[in-house]
Amino acid sequence: IKKKTDIDEIVLLSTCNRVELYANYEHDLKEIFDDFIMKNRAQNSNNYTYSYSQREAVEHLFGVSSGLDSAIIGEPQITNQLMNAYDIAYRNGCTSKFMNKLFQKSFRVTKLVRSKTSIGARSVSLAKIAFKLILRVFPSINDLTITVIGSGEIGQDMIRYFLLHHPKTINLITRRNDIIEDKVTVMSPEDKNYLLRGSDIIVAASYFDGRFISLEDLRINRKNCMMIFDVSMPKIVDPACSQLEDIYLYDLADLQKIASENLEKRKEELNFAYKIISSEIDGFIIDMKKSACRMCLTPCHDV
Repeated sequence: IKKKTDIDEIVLLSTCNRVELYANYEHDLKEIFDDFIMKNRAQNSNNYTYSYSQREAVEHLFGVSSGLDSAIIGEPQITNQLMNAYDIAYRNGCTSKFMNKLFQKSFRVTKLVRSKTSIGARSVSLAKIAFKLILRVFPSINDLTITVIGSGEIGQDMIRYFLLHHPKTINLITRRNDIIEDKVTVMSPEDKNYLLRGSDIIVAASYFDGRFISLEDLRINRKNCMMIFDVSMPKIVDPACSQLEDIYLYDLADLQKIASENLEKRKEELNFAYKIISSEIDGFIIDMKKSACRMCLTPCHDV
């Protein structure tokens, strides 16, 4: 885009649910952006585009960087994605003084928003919620054996998150033979009873015809204390298992209820977060005006 136009500075952010063009440009970017989308997506983007300029554009960038504009408010992934987008632009000579200052400021504002609000403090992902519930029962995850049933998206998300916290063992029950995950032992459904006897945590995230884990299964094969997260649809763990002593059973609705409550708490922080951003924009504008004045006042010497 920069080579084909007279745009001085440009950063392109592309994620799974947004494509945004940030530019230091005197004219409307819409025509350039629409042309880019048409060439890369082959569809009209008029119904999906939005455009901001000057202060509104800065506020939007700071809000995006802070996770305030994300589908899940406060999640940090967008910050990393924006950092990567800026880094690519910077390394390819697509940014200069203004955009460098703007994006570096946006990352500092993000840290400020996160330190002065609880916008990202309450977990809304199923894996993080499950992990926090585990720590209510067990003092540490490091001595625990976790068995995940199912290698779909939710199952793999759970595995990736648990691996960050170094459990003793992670087993995966699946019929797929293409799962290559370091530190994960792949087992078949026929190993169910063996795994139940040795597992502290069960995550059920698969589809089976009927109940994969029955009340009788747990009566015969289980540790003294066990936590089970049945996030399958439909459920594959018999709800009656919760009647057993020292069995902590949570289903998808339980975890989603916690996620919804936490998300509402995050939303309550939005106004405060945007007040912080507004104040920081004021400071940024003043700094840029001072910088422009210093450039104007730089003495010139005859050669």
